[in-house]
Amino acid sequence: MDFLKDSDTIENLYNFNKNTDNYKEYEKYLSYYYQIPSKKDTYGREFIDGKIILYDLKIPTKKIMITPSKSVQLFYLLKNLELQKNIILQKISLIIEKPDNLTSEDKKEFDDLKKNYGIYIKKIKQIDNFDEIHEKKKEEYIIQLIDYSQKMAKYYNERQNLFNDIKEPITKLNKNEIIKAFSSQGSKIPDQVFINKLSKQLNVPSDQTEKWFSWVEKCFQYLNSKKEYNNTLKELNTYEDEYTYKTNYFMIQKPLIEKMN
Repeated sequence: MDFLKDSDTIENLYNFNKNTDNYKEYEKYLSYYYQIPSKKDTYGREFIDGKIILYDLKIPTKKIMITPSKSVQLFYLLKNLELQKNIILQKISLIIEKPDNLTSEDKKEFDDLKKNYGIYIKKIKQIDNFDEIHEKKKEEYIIQLIDYSQKMAKYYNERQNLFNDIKEPITKLNKNEIIKAFSSQGSKIPDQVFINKLSKQLNVPSDQTEKWFSWVEKCFQYLNSKKEYNNTLKELNTYEDEYTYKTNYFMIQKPLIEKMN
């Protein structure tokens, strides 16, 4: 199994790219094998010793042999590895505790058990580390969400306080002019000269115009924080959906395609 190889870590198998040409070719042959046979088929179908075989109907010796991929629930795999590890430990204990001298067969079995124990321990640690990385990433998203939530609450309250402090109501048209001016200034409150000039144009006291700019700024900050919150939440949900799918269908063996001419 690929998951027991040193070249394929748990993380590498989790991140296995199914968009490669090889995997797309595998899916193409798999789809062909399972489709309803027709007179237009160029290949016959066989299933021998766990392998899917497509053979050329005109040249039967020309074959495509496919060893399908295998998947398992990752944490079921972890429990199985833990079980195998404990079984190995029991077998090692029985060999060590034998009353008679160890035979060459005992020593060979001991070496094999020791080797397999090392492999299982390594993979168990990889799964634990992988799960730890996932939890850390998830925690980072949650911390960001909490931060954006706190900012939203802060800006909302500040916005309400500013609105309550405004003594001069203004028309919708004037409010739109202030919002446009705020946007034209790089979404920042302009300097006092700009505010005084705009206040004169709108026939609004400068101190009230300044408060309206402050209110617009808090609205802008609130909406920005809300946008960041929603984007982060979307990223978290996508990350969790991918994690759930990939751990439920964790690939322990990559597909293999062999062609015989």
